[in-house]
Amino acid sequence: MIPSVKLGGAQSNLFLYLKHLDRSKFAITLICDKKGGTSSKLFRFLDVRVARMSISGPYNIRGLFSMYRFLRKEKFDIVHTNNIKVDVLGLLAALIARVPVRISTIHEDPGAGFRAKKRARWNAALYLLLLRFAYGTASQLITVSKANRENVRWLTGEKPVEVIYNGYEPVFDLDSNVELPRHFDGIPIIAYNGRISPEKGFRILVKAVHLLKQSFGKVAVMVLGYALDLQYFKKVQTMIQDYGLGEEFYFAGFVEKVHPWLLNAQLVVLPSLTESMGLSTLDAWNCKLSVVAANVGGIPEVVTDGINGLLFKAGDTFQLAAKILYLIENPHIRNQLGQRGYQTLIDRFSIKQHIGQMEELYLVLAQAHGRK
Repeated sequence: MIPSVKLGGAQSNLFLYLKHLDRSKFAITLICDKKGGTSSKLFRFLDVRVARMSISGPYNIRGLFSMYRFLRKEKFDIVHTNNIKVDVLGLLAALIARVPVRISTIHEDPGAGFRAKKRARWNAALYLLLLRFAYGTASQLITVSKANRENVRWLTGEKPVEVIYNGYEPVFDLDSNVELPRHFDGIPIIAYNGRISPEKGFRILVKAVHLLKQSFGKVAVMVLGYALDLQYFKKVQTMIQDYGLGEEFYFAGFVEKVHPWLLNAQLVVLPSLTESMGLSTLDAWNCKLSVVAANVGGIPEVVTDGINGLLFKAGDTFQLAAKILYLIENPHIRNQLGQRGYQTLIDRFSIKQHIGQMEELYLVLAQAHGRK
């Protein structure tokens, strides 16, 4: 169950669920909001039933009753929610409908997300209170890193929380044929792969590039992602213009196939101020690229500083610029970190491991509640 089919970390992870879950063990229904088109790759599986209903909005009473009636009628054994925007509605509807197993995967720190978007305090407080109650009704809670489990402890209380890292399906047939600005030829290209929003720390990267231009010379930044917060994006654009970096940044927008773009870069930067795991790290490693990432949240559980990437203090513009410059000037180190990152991806984050853990959890919980 997920509110939006617009691709992000949770949606990409759900796509892999739908693709790899064993159909001989599970019959799958995807529940999502009725708004939006049907072009998302989440709809590509002919053996996955899709139920679209009005489930957006934090206090959607009508949606709650619609969801309850649907779950009650279908008599599902398991309901699994995958986004804080639907956790309250999904878990409570499943509870009222007496669905035996109710699971939620928490992909982010809800408190950090609300703070970053500067929501009205009373609105945020009320929803977080509902979220805490809903999580208390769940049969099982999951987080995607140990750090995320600790960050949401104030919401989950003493309830046991399982850590299951996101899985990844490597792409082996890689093609680098994309069109970049001509003035990017012959200069180091840094890739940013993610949405453009305050918690992702994009302004930290802009400041670091400004420092690099002063101390090193020309560098280029290839931005792969959409602007989630348009007001924030306008501020970013103003900053880029004020620093005279208009030619250094190229905004490609959201791209479904990210690897051809990444293959044109020398390294990938994750300047996040908060991050549960950092899926863009795995995209980079798939292309054997080195990563410079903020030492925050679940990132240091994935990136080991000096072994398969470099870490910097979150928000430290000077340290980020120094780490980028180090990799630009030391291509052998850069390549070595990329190769080790690729091996980490294969060894620790394969989709087979992830799906195996999820299927085992589903079956154990179903059996514990008397379901075959």
